[in-house]
Amino acid sequence: MLSFPAAVKVYLCTVACDMRRSFDGLSMMAEHGIGCNPFCGHLLVFCNRRGDRLKILYWDRDGWAIWYKRLEAGSFQSSTLQLNRTVVIYEIYIVTAILCGGRNPDAGRDEIRR
Repeated sequence: MLSFPAAVKVYLCTVACDMRRSFDGLSMMAEHGIGCNPFCGHLLVFCNRRGDRLKILYWDRDGWAIWYKRLEAGSFQSSTLQLNRTVVIYEIYIVTAILCGGRNPDAGRDEIRR
């Protein structure tokens, strides 16, 4: 599992992303679509339209890194995906809980629909 300092912010792009995008495509989407500096060291999270895959892009001291997760059953669900915003900022502990198959501690409901 990934481990990051508590000061790291997580930018969730609420617009569906083409999962064929890689380092350059996702960093451009972060810069122009989300409006944040992709070199800031924070995590940039992108989901596909079905919500069963996500990519996390981040700048790691000497280059880009991507973490990719595909659920075999179900989908990642977030109440924030229904908002009319292109980005939502989370604290790192919430994303860690969701990626471990748990719940969003702040939402009080399951974040993975089965």
